[in-house]
Amino acid sequence: MWGRKELKLEIRKNPGAVVTLVLDLQNENLSLKAQLHKYAERNQALAGRLAQNSSNSSKPPSTDGYAKPAPKSLRKRTGRKPGGQKGHKGSRLAPAEKPDYTVIHPLGLCPCGCGADLRNRPVLHYEERQVFDLPPQKFEVTAHRAEVDRAIGSWVGARTVRELEAIGRAHDTALSGIFDMAAIAD
Repeated sequence: MWGRKELKLEIRKNPGAVVTLVLDLQNENLSLKAQLHKYAERNQALAGRLAQNSSNSSKPPSTDGYAKPAPKSLRKRTGRKPGGQKGHKGSRLAPAEKPDYTVIHPLGLCPCGCGADLRNRPVLHYEERQVFDLPPQKFEVTAHRAEVDRAIGSWVGARTVRELEAIGRAHDTALSGIFDMAAIAD
């Protein structure tokens, strides 16, 4: 590296060498600027790829990894606190006076942790909660029987059997429509 004094001295002694040096430095500077620009573009492209996730690209959510973005709610703030508001009369299912089943959950040992045996002591009162369940659905099976008999010289009942098959097909079609509606409701 030359300092200011050395450079002035070299310009006086050999100006052509200094001109060549300056031109070489300019070319090297242009080459380095082009490389820097190329690396800046590459860096920007890589940063863009790193910033992609399933919400701002076509990538599936499984590629988000552990650093998933926080979900953004589309609901607008109302200024109210969550839950029931003051003055709102709540509603619930009224308890059944005569439930279908009653299950008693007896106390064994004292739940406070003292270990007292409560099995032989009289019960003071019961806390009750009721659970309302829908009963399981049952299929009703209807057997359609067509009479077949024999008249003199021929079998009778072929027409009745065809009618019976038509009833079965119509019933199957109606049932498939019901099951299709149940699948849509799910």
